[in-house]
Amino acid sequence: ILYSLPYGIMIVDAETNIILDANPQTMVLVGKSLDQIVGQPCHTFIASETTDTCAAPNHQEPLICDETSLFTNENHQIPILRTVLKTTIADRNCLVESFIDITETKKAEAMRTEQERMQSMFELAGAVCHELNQPLMIISGFAELLEEEFDTKNPQFANITRIKNQVERMGGITKKLMSITKYETKDYLDGKIIDINCAVA
Repeated sequence: ILYSLPYGIMIVDAETNIILDANPQTMVLVGKSLDQIVGQPCHTFIASETTDTCAAPNHQEPLICDETSLFTNENHQIPILRTVLKTTIADRNCLVESFIDITETKKAEAMRTEQERMQSMFELAGAVCHELNQPLMIISGFAELLEEEFDTKNPQFANITRIKNQVERMGGITKKLMSITKYETKDYLDGKIIDINCAVA
C-alpha cells in the first residue's frame, strides 16, 4: 500500500524525527532517491515551525492536517496538504506523513481570487459611472443653455465651451469605465493605475 498510493508518504520516527521509509511518489516530489531520503530529519524536506522537528510531535491529536511546504531537490518549495497520523510500528512510535502537491489548487484559488477582485472592480466602476452620469448631464445641459445666452464674441463664451467639452470628455471616460473587461495597468508617479484605454475590449 505504501509504495502504490499516488501521493507522498514518509514513515518518521516520532522520537527522533528521522525518516525511516518513503514511497516512490515522495522521491518524485523531492527529486531524491530513497537512500538520500531515509535517515534524514523530516524537516529537511517538510517545512515546520521549528528547525528540529516535524511540528507534529508537539501536538496531542492522533491525526493532524495542515498546509505546509515541501523542499525539492532544486531548492524550490511546493505547497502541500499534509496529513500526519500517529501510530506504532514494531513497538516504535511513528508518524505516517502523507502529502499531496496542491500547486495547481493554489493557482486555481489565486485565479478565483483575482476574478472576484476584478468583478468587484467592475461593479465599483459601474456604480461610480452611474452616480456621475446624472450630475454630468445637468452640468452639460446648463452649459448648453449658457452658450445660447452668450454671443460667440463674449469672453465667457469660450469658458462655457471649455466646460462643455470637459463634461463631454468626462462622459467618454465613464463610458469606457463601463466597458472595462480586463485588468491592464500603466506607470503613474511612483505606482501604477489602471490603463482605461487598454482595459476596454
